[in-house]
Amino acid sequence: MFPLLAWNLLEPLITFIEPIQSEEKRFALMVIVIGCSTGILITTICVTLGTINAFHRRNSEQQFKREMLSMGMSAEEIERVIESTAPTEDDMGHVAASAKNQQS
Repeated sequence: MFPLLAWNLLEPLITFIEPIQSEEKRFALMVIVIGCSTGILITTICVTLGTINAFHRRNSEQQFKREMLSMGMSAEEIERVIESTAPTEDDMGHVAASAKNQQS
């Protein structure tokens, strides 16, 4: 099934390239098409995996907060625990806010 799908996707490209008589031009065009397709594919995969990672992280944090609430911790204690955890790369705003709070 997959080879058939790939052939259906590549068929317009092949019909576009067939009239090009020069092997050098055909090779250059194929390199450009393969390079651009690879870039688009890699970008799509990275964005998708980043979104899944962020979604999973948020769900884990919410579950952790619910567990702390069910253990009877107050909101202030939960806030202290969350602020004391190591910041992630996308929490630089949180790090800056914590640094300001510690200075004052």
